[in-house]
Amino acid sequence: MVAQYPGRFGFFAVLPMPFTAQACSEAIYALDVLKADGVVLLGSTDGHFLGDPLFDELMSELDRRRAVVFVHPNLHETSVNIGLNMPGFLIEFLCDTTRAAINLILTGTQEKYPNTRWILAHAGGFLPFVVGRLSTVNIPDLQRHAPQGVQHYIKRFYFDTALSPSRYSMVALKELVDPSHILFGSDFPFAPAPATAVQCRTLDESDLFPEPTKYGIARGHALSLFPQYRHSDEVVAALPIFESESVAGRLRRAMTRPMSSMVESMRNR
Repeated sequence: MVAQYPGRFGFFAVLPMPFTAQACSEAIYALDVLKADGVVLLGSTDGHFLGDPLFDELMSELDRRRAVVFVHPNLHETSVNIGLNMPGFLIEFLCDTTRAAINLILTGTQEKYPNTRWILAHAGGFLPFVVGRLSTVNIPDLQRHAPQGVQHYIKRFYFDTALSPSRYSMVALKELVDPSHILFGSDFPFAPAPATAVQCRTLDESDLFPEPTKYGIARGHALSLFPQYRHSDEVVAALPIFESESVAGRLRRAMTRPMSSMVESMRNR
C-alpha cells in the first residue's frame, strides 16, 4: 500500500519480542531497507517490560536511527491472574503501558537512549495521574538513572488519544505535556467501529483545545515525527483550510463510512 500510494500511507513494523537479536535484525531491515516510519513494541512481552536490560541492544539500534516507537499494552501475567471478572483491555492494558513507561524512566533507558521518540497508546494509561506521586517519592538510584527529574522524561513521551478522548483524560494530559505531544489515535479496527465516530466527535466538540490545537492533534503534531507527509504548501500551525468543517469531522466521515462497513463484514464472517 505504501509503494502503491506514496505519501498517503505509512507503516510501522512489529518486532518479534522478547527475542532481542531477532528484534534487532527486524528493526534494522524494516527501518533501513523497507523504510518503515517506526516500530511497534508491546509494553511487556513474556513478562519482560520495556526498560529491561535484556533489550539494551535493541534500544541502542533504535536510538541510533532516531526511531519512532509506538508502545501498545499487553496483558502481563499478573494482569491475567489477577482474578477480576472484567475484560483485560478495560483496566489492565492501562497498567501495562504505565508500568512500561515508568520502567523506561527508572531504569535509565530514556536517559541512555535520548534520540528514540516514544508514543504511548491510550493517553499513556495511568501515567498522567501518577506523575505527582513519582515526582515526590524518594526512589533509590533515581538521580543516577533519571538525573533530569521524572517529569522531564515524561514530557518527552508522545501520547495518543485512542479510547481516551474524554474530558477527564484530556484535562490531565493537557496539564502534563505540551499539546504538540498529543496525537490522534482511535484503536480502529480493534475497537468497535462506532467507537471511532464517538472519539472523533468527542475531540471535535471539546472546548479544552483551540481550533489550531485540534488540527494539531488530528494531523499537525504528527508531522513533527513524520515530516515526509507534510504537503509542500502546508503550514502546520495554521487553521485547517476547510473551516466550515473541522478536521475531526472530516476524519469521522472518512474513517467510519468505508472502514466501518469493512469491519462489519469481517465481523459477520
